[in-house]
Amino acid sequence: MDNRLTQRLVGAAVIAALAVIFVPELLERSEPPPDERAVASQPQSPPQQSSAPPVLTIVRSPPQSPALDAVSAADRPSSAPEESVATAAEPTETAAEEAARPQLAQEAQEAQEAQEAQEAARAERREAERVAAARAREAERREAERVAAARAREAE
Repeated sequence: MDNRLTQRLVGAAVIAALAVIFVPELLERSEPPPDERAVASQPQSPPQQSSAPPVLTIVRSPPQSPALDAVSAADRPSSAPEESVATAAEPTETAAEEAARPQLAQEAQEAQEAQEAQEAARAERREAERVAAARAREAERREAERVAAARAREAE
């Protein structure tokens, strides 16, 4: 009886040790909630220059008379006109948008795969129905032949 008790205690210790090793790994592999997933992705994204809204700057030269325009055109050494210059700062994406982009791509891919799986299941179902109908027709044909043969024997 002492031997069985020690075997049970050793077995319990081994199971506890395995649980200590594998349970944290299983918990780490499970996906975090969406809020934690977005927070975890933010440090990986490149730092943003500024989170200010995009700025549009338009510079225009004042209107000139045609006579002054001809004189100033002769005096100007550059051939580039200075009518208007427009610059716009590129809109910057927020860190949340950048973090959500891979998640959205993954969700779109999963939706596409699910749709393809549904289409494949429908095709399999149609094929199974077609095969079942063909088998039923074949069984009906054989039954009709058997009945016809039995009637022919009775008629003789």
